[in-house]
Amino acid sequence: MLEQSIASHAPDNSPGLSTQIIGDEKGQPVRFYAYSDAVSELIFSAESRDVAFAVLRGNFGVDEDGGFVEVTGFSEFADLDADEDPYPVVRRACDAVILTEAGITRPGDAMMQTEPMVEAGALVGLFIVDRGHDAQLDTSMAYLHYSLFNVPFQIILVFDPDSRNMAMYARPPRGRFANVAFRWITPVDHHA
Repeated sequence: MLEQSIASHAPDNSPGLSTQIIGDEKGQPVRFYAYSDAVSELIFSAESRDVAFAVLRGNFGVDEDGGFVEVTGFSEFADLDADEDPYPVVRRACDAVILTEAGITRPGDAMMQTEPMVEAGALVGLFIVDRGHDAQLDTSMAYLHYSLFNVPFQIILVFDPDSRNMAMYARPPRGRFANVAFRWITPVDHHA
């Protein structure tokens, strides 16, 4: 069961997909992948927002080249009020994703069992819109991520609509956040 829950094929050599490495992967213990369709949709939605977030979905995997993390989609895209603590809002969003994944919904306070939503993927991190900060990792967002995401190499993908810069950050076990290189995955149009 465990081995079936971990992806075993990174998208590098998948027919129909093109990979572009953003940054320098030298020395990174894990490879990171971001699928352009999902992230581009987030970027489009982020253009008119000052501070917002989404819960990133995807896969953790291991193949012959080592470990990798894929961002394949997202859930719960919402604005954050710059004057309020983001923790409760992001926590509720993460809880909703986790409960839905487990097949549990909460109408009011009553817990109900429903069909699990397995196709959505694991929680792999947060997408943060942070206008005017050039995609730098804000201390409060790092703390928020550290408080809610305890699996090593879960990511924060930060986007600044003003500069149009985007950066990915990850934290190894017992380590600090670092700006990491990632592979941008796009579909190849064979009809062009």
